[in-house]
Amino acid sequence: MKIKLRGATVTDETRAEHNQQTRMPILIGFFVVMAVLLWLFTHVGTFFGIPSPEDVFGTFAEIVDYDFDSDGNVDSQLRVQSTDFWPDNDSGRAWLFGAICGAFLSGYFRPLRYKRPSYVFWFLAAFDLLYGWHLTTMFLTGHLFLYLLLHGPHRKNTELLSTAFGMLATLLTWVETTELKYLLLYMSAGGATSWAAFNYVLNPVLTSQHQAAKLIPAIAMHLPFLAIYGGIYYELASGVKWDKSLAVIIFMYQWARLITYHMDYRDGEVPKDLPLLHYLSVFLSPAVIPNYRYAPYLAQGYTYLESSFYNNDKNSIITGGLKLWSIAIFYLIFGEYIVDCFKHYMVSQWNVPVYKFISSMVEDYCDGTPMSTPTVLLSTICDQYRIFLLWGAVTHFKVGTWRVLGYNVDPQYNKPWLATNLANLWSRFAFHYREFLVRAVYYPVFFRVFRNNTSLRIFTAIMVATIIGNPFWGHTPAKLIYNGITFERFFRLILRSWPYYILLGLGISLCHLYLMRKVRTRKPWTRDRWFVVDILCSYLTIQYFSLIHVFIRPQSNSNLWDHVKLFLIGLGIHLD
Repeated sequence: MKIKLRGATVTDETRAEHNQQTRMPILIGFFVVMAVLLWLFTHVGTFFGIPSPEDVFGTFAEIVDYDFDSDGNVDSQLRVQSTDFWPDNDSGRAWLFGAICGAFLSGYFRPLRYKRPSYVFWFLAAFDLLYGWHLTTMFLTGHLFLYLLLHGPHRKNTELLSTAFGMLATLLTWVETTELKYLLLYMSAGGATSWAAFNYVLNPVLTSQHQAAKLIPAIAMHLPFLAIYGGIYYELASGVKWDKSLAVIIFMYQWARLITYHMDYRDGEVPKDLPLLHYLSVFLSPAVIPNYRYAPYLAQGYTYLESSFYNNDKNSIITGGLKLWSIAIFYLIFGEYIVDCFKHYMVSQWNVPVYKFISSMVEDYCDGTPMSTPTVLLSTICDQYRIFLLWGAVTHFKVGTWRVLGYNVDPQYNKPWLATNLANLWSRFAFHYREFLVRAVYYPVFFRVFRNNTSLRIFTAIMVATIIGNPFWGHTPAKLIYNGITFERFFRLILRSWPYYILLGLGISLCHLYLMRKVRTRKPWTRDRWFVVDILCSYLTIQYFSLIHVFIRPQSNSNLWDHVKLFLIGLGIHLD
């Protein structure tokens, strides 16, 4: 069954209408916001002799106890992964912002058919400047291989692309001591071998009615996901940690995008003869570079991006992107400061210790520090709002980048404090991640089990999505890719955190079942006598969601019983 979560088909004629008007205020607004970003988070101001943010706001920062970077810029999580090629993060951000400027101008002024190819060009230019040609070639070669498996049999230029793949793959083995004439010979041999393999081995299989025609592309698109769990088994069996290059890490962080793209392809939503540059534009965009660790599932797949590209007037979409960038700047500057102020206020005015990190609270509790119910409740909420401000900053910047490039992408966070039940919070707090789990896990279960009992099938599908899909498809890949694929981390992340997923699934499913049977008589947050009830429901929803996170922060000195006791303390039950 074909499932299309959001968006309708947008024709090129409609996009052409949305691409007509050029407005100078939009261009000025873009460069003003970009100039602020460059001044706050890079060395561009110093290069031009402009006072740094610390020079301008230093006195005020001393009053409010705000810390700047050692170089006088604003510290933030809007990171570009450091390498030996660009060890300085501020310089890396400057090159990234420059690529975004180039992509924006190319997209704003160029004809419709050239917009998305130009985004691929600017991605490759930025990636090459940031990480070097070897990593760029490795990343591009991986996507070329996947493209050949999915679309190669349906394209006329398969021979050329398969040859190019073989030559690029051979180029990756080049070392500085290899003479150029031998390198050309090796690349020619690699290209010929690849051409023969694709045309006489793979293509006949992929175009046949054999089950392998579906199985091979499916396995290939799941390779990052499978490699993660393969690395866990490898470390467990051999005792050797799997070491991987940065290009492999970044490629693996596209696991959700690849899986969703394959689901779109499988459901017939992707043209079989899709051009290469159109395929690459799904994955190679300047919007995916900044802090790729955070929310790698943003704007995943083909169908969603295709339905959001120029689906409205381009100036309206860009304006929305600039607004999100402005919010991101506010979060990046004041996010940590807001959390710290809350901590200091609760201690100074109410004498209630509040932890910024749940993990610190767990460690102290296991070391014998007594915890009160207000401390547990406020610390769990504090930690969640810290995460919201941190991830909200980065994801708003990413979504804003998609928008200034013409993609009307939904924000990851949509005013989660307005949620009056857990089901609504789950969609407001992590929209794109929820959509991924719904598409990848919820629907396959929902359409296969308990077809004669709607309540039971909804309950089962939600529980499977949260207990199996959420940890094994969501939390584990993102955390293990960067921190290291080891069984010990897998055990701590999943096998010791299972109560969190069960409590989350129960909360969401029971809310869904209740809302199915409840006849809605009013809209939440209507200013009437029930408004206070909305406030109470919002607090209880956020508090429950925050409190169950004590189970997902296991520490080396904690066990499951310690987390159970902390959870009960939050409910006012002290077992110590």
